[in-house]
Amino acid sequence: MGHTDEESRPINEPWPLRDRFMPKFEIDPETLCWNWTSRVDSRGYGHMRFGGREMLAHRLAWILFRGEDPGKNFVLHKCDNPLCVNPEHLFLGDAGDNMRDCVAKGRYGKRRFKASWSEIVAMKELRSSMTNSAIAERFGISERQMRRLVKGRNRSHSRPGFPGGVPITQEQFLQQFAQSA
Repeated sequence: MGHTDEESRPINEPWPLRDRFMPKFEIDPETLCWNWTSRVDSRGYGHMRFGGREMLAHRLAWILFRGEDPGKNFVLHKCDNPLCVNPEHLFLGDAGDNMRDCVAKGRYGKRRFKASWSEIVAMKELRSSMTNSAIAERFGISERQMRRLVKGRNRSHSRPGFPGGVPITQEQFLQQFAQSA
């Protein structure tokens, strides 16, 4: 028999998990999402400790309400709400299903972006007249990715003629732009 919780019941029984899980979400009457109100990570997914380890709340919901461990499968959201733990809004899929779901819901493509030097220079110039989020939206990337590119991070290539990726000046960019036009 495994470890026991404060009520001296084995933690592998469903009721201790249910007792701890149920007060940690609120039901949205419009969407019927069960929005997680406890610990949330930077990506917006709920977390809860169970069985001595940290687990994603929507995976625990699947185990609790569907009665099966998803194993290596992904637990995906029909509602596209990472806080939702409503078992009716969840479905199982593999890595391919996860990617197809991501693309179908318009979340793919903002994660990886190989910017050209001209795009990076343009981003730097736009910072004086636009917000970071507006610039990121214009280029179809996340705000974080845009900031990293402007600061010289996340570039796996160097501009030819500029060893180590030394940035060019606005004047140099305009000269090259005029020559290529």
